[in-house]
Amino acid sequence: MKAAGCLFYQNNLVLAAYNPKYQIWSGIGGKIMPNELPKAAAFRETIEELFGFTPSQDIIDECLHAFNLSELKINNSYGIVPINFTMFVHLSYILRAKKCTSIYYNTIPTEINELVYQRKIINNAEITHLKIVNTLDFNPEISCDLLTDFKSVSQ
Repeated sequence: MKAAGCLFYQNNLVLAAYNPKYQIWSGIGGKIMPNELPKAAAFRETIEELFGFTPSQDIIDECLHAFNLSELKINNSYGIVPINFTMFVHLSYILRAKKCTSIYYNTIPTEINELVYQRKIINNAEITHLKIVNTLDFNPEISCDLLTDFKSVSQ
C-alpha cells in the first residue's frame, strides 16, 4: 500500500477537497511514510491537509483508539478510513483536547459544515477548498478515485 486517507461521508454525500496543483476535487490523504502503518498515515495526512499541521504520535494514537478500526478498506493500493459525518466530532474533540490550532480555522471545527464553510484560503496550500458532494450527481470535476473510494466504503 502506497497511500492512505480518511473518507468523510454520510448517505450519498462525501467530503471533497480541491487540489489546485492538479485542478481536481478529490479525497483527503497521501503517501505512507517508511515504517508508518497505513491507518496512522490516514489520520496524519488527513490532519495535515484539513488543519495545516503535522499531528504528534499521541494524537494519531488517540485517533486510532477513538475510531477503533478493525480493518482498513483498500481500493487498489490506497487505504481508506471511512468516517461518517457525525463521527467527525470525535476527531474535533481529540484536537481540541490537545489544544491544537489550525492555520485554516479560528477554532477547530466540530461539524462538517463548519469544516467546509469556515475554512480560510491560504496560498500554496495543498488543499484550498472543501465541499460536500452528492455522489449520485454527475460532476466531471470530481476525481473518479474519490467516487470509487466512496463506493468501496458504502457497500
